[in-house]
Amino acid sequence: AGSGIAAYNQYIQTDADINPGNSGGALLNVRGEIIGINTWIASQTGASAGVGFAIPINNIKKVMEDFLSKGRVEYGWLGVGIDDPTDQAFPGVAEDLGIKGKKGTMVISVYKGSPADRDGIIPGDYIIRVDNTNINDANHLTRIVGNLPPNRAVTFQIIRDKKEMTVRVTLVARDSEDKVRSNTSVWPGFTAVRMNDDIRKRLDVPHTVAGMFVSFVTQGSQAEAAGLKAGDIVMKINDTQAGSTLDFYRALNDRSKGDMILRIWRNKKEIILGIVR
Repeated sequence: AGSGIAAYNQYIQTDADINPGNSGGALLNVRGEIIGINTWIASQTGASAGVGFAIPINNIKKVMEDFLSKGRVEYGWLGVGIDDPTDQAFPGVAEDLGIKGKKGTMVISVYKGSPADRDGIIPGDYIIRVDNTNINDANHLTRIVGNLPPNRAVTFQIIRDKKEMTVRVTLVARDSEDKVRSNTSVWPGFTAVRMNDDIRKRLDVPHTVAGMFVSFVTQGSQAEAAGLKAGDIVMKINDTQAGSTLDFYRALNDRSKGDMILRIWRNKKEIILGIVR
């Protein structure tokens, strides 16, 4: 879960002067105790007149302990791509998936062979809790999972098919950022959202065509290799109409059908694509 080591830190915001070149210095409280390490400043001029940010000292302690005991810093890895399903980015998803008013974040994709893939987390799952911690959003989940040790079994509370359930997953150590970003072995390899009037009007899609709008295709994925493109409308997955987000994810995760056959609307005509599962 997550992208970038910085995502694992929840910064302390400070008005203490931080100038270019003095990051790495200690942030002290009024009792002279070290509470953080100064890291960066948000400033329009580049001078100290801005908002400073420091890494909390508890995070620094974890890094030091890892370096001393293992010679490297290890972050827990779940192996999912996640996003916060806002109404603007994912029209109608809250109603479709039964997550309206619930804090959490949605699984968009799963890395093949990852802990999530191995232990049963699937695209469309909405993660609301990790062990005893309620999840607020995607960044929060990234921090929580990243700060857990590898090889630990973790309980994920999720919403799937409008029902709450738990999935037990054993995390592994996260690879380097470059390796994670270059890993294109993801399922399904594309993101789709429910079509609304704005999308229909922009693409001149007739009202007789119902389906999910493909907003993103992962470069190098099986979906891209099959010829799927951003802007396509997924009308049908195998034998299932993809008229809602719930129908889409149910069909997407139905492994009994083998490889996935998509009926697509593109450039005012229907085409058929096959994606190897």
